[in-house]
Parts: sequence; structure tokens; C-alpha cells
Amino acid sequence: MLDTFIRTAWGIEPNSGKRIEGFKFDKANCNFTYPTHLVLSTIVLSYAHHQQLAKAFLVCNSIIDNYGFPINRTKYYWSALLKASALSLSTVESDIHSLLSVALKTSSGTVVVPKLNERQRELQLQQQRERHYRAPLRNFSEFDPLQMKYDIIDSLWSIATKNVSPSKGMLKTLIRYSSLETLLNYLPVWHARVLNASFNRTVREAAFNENLFLYYLSVCQKKLQSIGEFYKAQVLVERFSISSEMRRIQLNTLVSFQEKYMRQIEERRFEQRQQALFDDDDDGFLDF
Repeated sequence: MLDTFIRTAWGIEPNSGKRIEGFKFDKANCNFTYPTHLVLSTIVLSYAHHQQLAKAFLVCNSIIDNYGFPINRTKYYWSALLKASALSLSTVESDIHSLLSVALKTSSGTVVVPKLNERQRELQLQQQRERHYRAPLRNFSEFDPLQMKYDIIDSLWSIATKNVSPSKGMLKTLIRYSSLETLLNYLPVWHARVLNASFNRTVREAAFNENLFLYYLSVCQKKLQSIGEFYKAQVLVERFSISSEMRRIQLNTLVSFQEKYMRQIEERRFEQRQQALFDDDDDGFLDF
């Protein structure tokens, strides 16, 4: 239905993104609306609902190219595309984990490769980035859907910000769904914008921007904390806090988390020592 409407209304072939040869849009006598940024957003959401984001990308880019869209009027489109992609990819990530759990079972029903939680996968990815290395996939079990999601969202963000200045809606999507690496790379840009007077024209707008930036900084800090990078988190807070109160609150949060983290490590070490003593006792009993 939507494919047919797009062909009829705007002369775009949805499966290829190409303009239908000989099609002419008569704006004066046409029953269909001229495509707008709201139309683009609607197309993205409609295709996303049917898990056809690639088609949405093809169609909307073709409409932008063929109907002379001012590039600064496409923020709604990019915001919708980023959010729809993030939501769809999160669903796909969950589905892939379920598929892996089934595909990696042995005949005894035991999963061969343990499923890592998000914190563990973040740590693994961070270690690879620090070595400037990503291990090639040796088998299906090494495929990481979290990395796939990050790669796609980061790529879309890169394309979007080359075309438009990011909106607050786009930034919210980035904060929630992007990789730590991309968040850290873009943080100085947003920090400069928040401190720019032209970006805070009213008291209400300034308060909103400060709260959004605090959310951004907190997410970066939590991601660093979760992989044990406490010094980097501290440097980040001290460098980018936009008020002494923000710095104080974030550093207190960091100290509390670090203390909890160290207690957990000590508890695990104690359990390991107890287990080692228990194993030694067992060996002695068997020798006796």
C-alpha cells in the first residue's frame, strides 16, 4: 500500500530509490501533498513499523534529492530515522541473542559460549578499541549484536551531522543508543554549544540545555565506571562540568560507585580464597 502510494504520488520506486522515468509532479493540479519534512518522518516510521528501514532510507533520500529539500529542513527526518533505527536495532539485538542461545547449544543442551551482559560487552569492546584492533569473526558465536547496533547508529549519526546541526531529539537518541566512543568524541562539541549564549536565549531553554547536558555527562560517566575506568571518569567530570555544583554531585556519585565496586572485588577475592582453601582440604582428604 505505502509502496504504491509513493510511486503514484511522488514517482519514486521504493525498492531502488530511483525516480520513475517520465514522472512529473504537477503541484498545481495534484491531489497529493508536496513532500515535506513531516512526510519524510511519517515514511520512516511507517517502514520502520514493518522492519524496512533500508527502504525508508532509500525513499527519503531520493525524495530529498528530487524535490529540492533545503538541507536545514530535514532535521525532523534525521531525528525520526535515528530513533526508528535505534528502536528497531534494539529489537534485532534481542532477537539475535535469542538466536545465538539456540544456535550454540550442544547436544546436551549446554550453551557453548556464555552470553555477556551489556557491561561485560562494553568492557570487551573498549579493550579492543584501546588496542586499535577488532578481532575477526572466527565463527558465528563471536558475532556481537551490540557492536552491530553501535556501528549502525554511529554511522547514521555521522551522516546526519554532516547534513544538519543536530537537534535535541537527535542528541537524546545518541545518548541512549550510541557507543561510548562516539559519545566521548561528541561531548566537547555539545559542551561548547551549552556554554554558547546564543544557544540559551531564555531561562527555560538554558535550564533544559543544562539538564540535557548533565544527562549526557552522567551517561558517559556511568559507562566509564561500569568498565572500571574511574580515573577517566574523574577527568571527564572535572573537565566538562559546567558548574561547581554539577562537578560536586558527579564526583560524589563517582566516589560512591567506586567504593561499592571495590567492595564487590574484595568480596569476590574472599570467596575465591575460601574456595581455594576448600579445594586444598578436599585434596588432603583424598590423599589421606
